[in-house]
Parts: sequence; C-alpha cells; structure tokens
Amino acid sequence: MGKKPKHAEHVNLERWLVSYADFITLLFAFFTSLYAITMMEASKQGKMVFSTRAAFNMDFFKTKTPVLGASSKQQDDFNIGANLKRKPKAEKKKKLVQKHKLRLRKLARELENHIAHKNLADHIKVRTTRNGITISLREAGFFGPGSAEVRQESLPVLDMIAEKLVRIGQPVRVEGHTDDQPTKSSRKGFRSNWELSSARAINVVSYLIEEFAYPADRLSAAGYSSFRPIASNETPEGRSLNRRVDIVLVNTPPLNFASLRNP
Repeated sequence: MGKKPKHAEHVNLERWLVSYADFITLLFAFFTSLYAITMMEASKQGKMVFSTRAAFNMDFFKTKTPVLGASSKQQDDFNIGANLKRKPKAEKKKKLVQKHKLRLRKLARELENHIAHKNLADHIKVRTTRNGITISLREAGFFGPGSAEVRQESLPVLDMIAEKLVRIGQPVRVEGHTDDQPTKSSRKGFRSNWELSSARAINVVSYLIEEFAYPADRLSAAGYSSFRPIASNETPEGRSLNRRVDIVLVNTPPLNFASLRNP
C-alpha cells in the first residue's frame, strides 16, 4: 500500500502581531505610569521633599520660603530645630569676640598708662575705634628723616609694645605713612614716599619676627605714602603727625583665641 503524500506545512505569517501587541501594551503601561506621576498632588511631593531634608539634617538649606507641602507646624518645628543647633555656636562666637574686645581695651589702657608714665605722648598715640585699636609710632620718636631704620634708643619702647602683642597673639597689620612732601632720601635708596612708607612698615614687621618670633602668618605690612593722613599737610605740625607707622589690631579674634590663657 503506498504512502499518502505529505501536505506542505502552512506558514503563519501573522505571528509578528503577537509581539507587536505586547510592545504596544508595554508602551501604554509606561505612558500611563508617567501620566499618573505627573498628576500626583503637589502637597504629597512637598511632604516627601520635607521629610528628606529633615532626615538628612539639611538645615543649612533653610530659607525664609516655606517648604513646599509642609504644614505650618512642620515648618516651625524644622526651623526651631535648625535655630537651636545654630544658637550655641552663635553665642559662643559672640562671647569670644566680646572677650577679645575686652583684651584689646585692656591693652590700650596699659599702653596709655605706660605712655603717660614715661612721657611718651609726643612719640606714641593709641587710638581706639569701633573696629579695634591703632598704635601710632610717630617718625620723630622712631625714625630719622628719610630713614626706614628704627632708632636704637626707641627699641625698648617697641619691645614693650611687642611683648604685649605676643601675649595676645593677635593678627597685626603694620602700616607706613608719610606726609605729602617729596622724599629727600634718594641717596638712601628711596625714590618716593611709597617706598619709604613701605620700608618702614616692613622693618617693624621684620623686627617682630626676628626678635620676638612673632608668627609670620599673623603679620602683614603695607605702605600708604601720603594718602591716608590723620591731619592737614598744610602745617608743619600736621605733616609731623602724618609721618608715622601704625600698628593696627582689629576686633576679630585669632583662630586659636579660645585656647589662649588670660594675661
């Protein structure tokens, strides 16, 4: 008996429709999810942001603008917590600054008493301002005309000042000043009042470093020539006052002020 002839298998040319339908379904689900996310209530989003900030202690992002979605009580609690953390630091800093101001005032009184006792009022002047104190060394008492070298006979007075500065450890700015008369010291290497005022300030700074080991990173020198007068340059007396070196101490305490012992 002969075998029946096999019929050719039927090829399904529409199987791709199954994969296409699955793909379309996934796309529909994806865009539906995106739409649902965009329709989420703003208040819920805000609560999530607020909770994240609180959990990570991100109080340094605090602003006057309320956090989105946070209730007034939540916002108040959050701000109170941040303020409580900042308050001790602010109070500590305030106490340090106040303590440092008292030190500078005490230093000013000690210098004024020494000046009065030694009859040095014609050579040194202590000025107290809201920013700190300034110790003015007049040219007549500390420098020769057109010279940047400190007089030998004036070094004991400079030593007395330096000893008090070392005790405090205060950052110091030394400023050189002149009158508006042209310099006559070209033979000594100073071509202008700028150079003379700068050289005097640098020499005082160098003396503090070399003789008293004053920390160099707490010292700076500047020369201002005749452009920061404290008196009129129209009279000999005024010009005499303007020829000076200022030792400036500001109210900002040094970085290690809290560790310093009281004098």
